[in-house]
Amino acid sequence: KGRVGINSTTGEEKRMDVVIPLAAQYDAALVGLCIDDAGIPQTSEKRVEIARKIIDRAERAGLDRKNLIIDCVALACGTNDQGAKATLDTIRIVTEELGVNTTLGLSNVSFGLPDRPKLNAAFMLMCAGQGMTSFIGNPLDPNMQLATKSSKLFWGEDKFAMGYLTFFRKMQQAQAAAAEKK
Repeated sequence: KGRVGINSTTGEEKRMDVVIPLAAQYDAALVGLCIDDAGIPQTSEKRVEIARKIIDRAERAGLDRKNLIIDCVALACGTNDQGAKATLDTIRIVTEELGVNTTLGLSNVSFGLPDRPKLNAAFMLMCAGQGMTSFIGNPLDPNMQLATKSSKLFWGEDKFAMGYLTFFRKMQQAQAAAAEKK
């Protein structure tokens, strides 16, 4: 049996008042964005405060913590040089101290910068290292595929590197086939 997922609530009172009871009514998984009435906080401390508020309200409404997913919010590095660090710190704290799943719209971090796919893949690895459990990204991008396979390998989730090796061989075959067409 599947589960309904609601994307999303924020830490704004008026939004939580509507979305959290709806999630509880349908026993839905719920994404909570670390945003409040003042907007997206610049610091991890404020983001974690919002995450705690969302989690507390959701649990009081009867939602199980395991069905909560906190979006730690990625900001563009091109306009906010401390934004990625705040996001990484938030992921680590939410994972370690609050014990809920996390997610992120990865490509936000690279907005306005060149070679975005490589930046997104590098940031995904850094986020995974902080405990991120899911992300929103392009699964067809070879950089992201490589980063995902590498992450599983480095976390010990790829027995004898078989998944990585299989992926690598497929990528080599695809590159060879593309070269032959030229």
